[in-house]
Amino acid sequence: MHSVTIVEATVSKNLIKNGSSGHVIGIRCTPRNTKEEICYFASITVAADGCKSNIRSDFIPRQVQVKSHFFGLELIDTKMPLKNHGIVILSNRAPVLIYQIGTHETRALVDIQGKPPSQTDGSLKSYMLGTVLPTLPEEVRPSFRKAVEDSKSIRSMPNSFLPPTMNKTPGLILVGDSMNMRHPLTGGGMTVAFNDVVLLRDLLADVEDLNDSDLVLDKLAEFHWRRRSLTSVVNILAQALYSLFAADDENLKVLQKGCFAYFQMGGLCIDHPVGLLSGMLRRPLVLYSHFFAVAFYSIWIMFKSANPLLWPVCILRSFMVFYTACVVILPYIWAEQQC
Repeated sequence: MHSVTIVEATVSKNLIKNGSSGHVIGIRCTPRNTKEEICYFASITVAADGCKSNIRSDFIPRQVQVKSHFFGLELIDTKMPLKNHGIVILSNRAPVLIYQIGTHETRALVDIQGKPPSQTDGSLKSYMLGTVLPTLPEEVRPSFRKAVEDSKSIRSMPNSFLPPTMNKTPGLILVGDSMNMRHPLTGGGMTVAFNDVVLLRDLLADVEDLNDSDLVLDKLAEFHWRRRSLTSVVNILAQALYSLFAADDENLKVLQKGCFAYFQMGGLCIDHPVGLLSGMLRRPLVLYSHFFAVAFYSIWIMFKSANPLLWPVCILRSFMVFYTACVVILPYIWAEQQC
């Protein structure tokens, strides 16, 4: 576009502010191949510097939660169990996500909870080959082993959660992962980001003077609440599904088993979750109703598969399973309602 100038530069954490009002009025940055810092000024500065934002901490009080990391490998000419499908492999540990990204290339993302093994002493490769490899489908193992053995350094990224926060700083808009993150297992990040861009475009379209900070802040408050119909669904679903897929206690495993059995019933039991996951169905109440339907269905399956003599134990355990379901989803529902 003739009205857009692209400059490649490193932006300083310290944005330029009006000393008396605190308004953000621009940025300091250092262009590539130079050491001289230059400044750009604007009515509104949009910060979209991702999950490792160096700007966020000065404007958002909430802390990023990191419970696991994805370690990525590129598999060459691997044979997929289901062609043209992504697969999630579940075991007694965190999930592994595998999907094709090119004619010959397939990406494998290994989720590791807590502090990951070290790469420098070979612990990470040993973990990949000794712990992760045996859980993979037979046809994937040769290319996975080769990718691990050939890699000099396996790249990683934190799997972060950051609830949305209302933009309250005059002259600044935080978007994308700078402002709001969820576990990337469901791939919902770009869905949320593009939705935010379209919504901001529509809300700011009738603002004739972007220097009118009060009007812009009113629009950003409206943006915060209107985006929830989509983003709360994507955010909560991502966190809840990850909790079930990475089940690390017996109650979560009951919910995990019930979740897949629920999907296998077909009809609305799969159509609605897929619609929610894709961002096509923007109804948080539908998400909540299906989640608790999964919880009750999981309890029913637990009774169905147990010896009738153990039903008294199942009655007691059913309360723990339902409590676990509440612990999984309610904190994220609450986080989405905050400013």
